[in-house]
Amino acid sequence: DVDDDGLPRADAQTLLQQLSARGYGPAEGTQLSFMGVVTNRCVASSLLHAATLGYRTRCLMGGCRAANAAAHEKGLAMIREKGGDGVEMVE
Repeated sequence: DVDDDGLPRADAQTLLQQLSARGYGPAEGTQLSFMGVVTNRCVASSLLHAATLGYRTRCLMGGCRAANAAAHEKGLAMIREKGGDGVEMVE
């Protein structure tokens, strides 16, 4: 299953619902930090989903990787472009 951008849907929705139910929602000012494998898929999809729901988000770029450097850079560019001011990029 993929979203409108062709990114795989992670189980991010369930996780974000659980965080909100425990008092860690966007309204409380919760900031989520993301890093992981497959920058251009899993990381981007989960981070952008959280940003769309109103979470303050950070991409820990040094902790992200993809199949190759080009795919990694493509993922970071996608996060910057689609995340806008709601995403902090951290070296």
